[in-house]
Amino acid sequence: MRRPRKTRRAPNRRGSALVEVAVLAPVLVAVLLGTSAVAAVVNDSVRMAGAVHTAAAFGAQSQARAQDTTTIETMALRELGQLAPAGAESPVGATSVAPVSVTVERFCECADGQALACSLQCGTTAPQMYLRVTAVKTVSASLAFIGLPATLHEEAVMRVR
Repeated sequence: MRRPRKTRRAPNRRGSALVEVAVLAPVLVAVLLGTSAVAAVVNDSVRMAGAVHTAAAFGAQSQARAQDTTTIETMALRELGQLAPAGAESPVGATSVAPVSVTVERFCECADGQALACSLQCGTTAPQMYLRVTAVKTVSASLAFIGLPATLHEEAVMRVR
């Protein structure tokens, strides 16, 4: 005579889903925080590059504008939201998280790349005038938990003729 087969019960898995969530939740949170921190830095870099480009394009329109370094600096800072738009008052209590330093440099070079004063001549020809607009910002971000430094040095440079 045959013996009846014993049916096996499935092992109790009620707690395994909870363990999986407990293990994966911190990893997912760290990935989300890291992604948002890196995205903020990239967004900031793109905004700085755009502001420097706009200011340099303004200065490249004429020699008079290239010599007006204060207006070029102000334009870049306004593009970055560091200053209120022209004619508008800055909001009460508005402070920048990390201020941006903008510098404008006008210089001249000969065709062979030799730098010289803009009032001098390159042999028989006039030197070419260039304008360099640089924006620098130091950001203290909490990126150390994903392996990046806690302090980042961002710089955007635009050189136009």
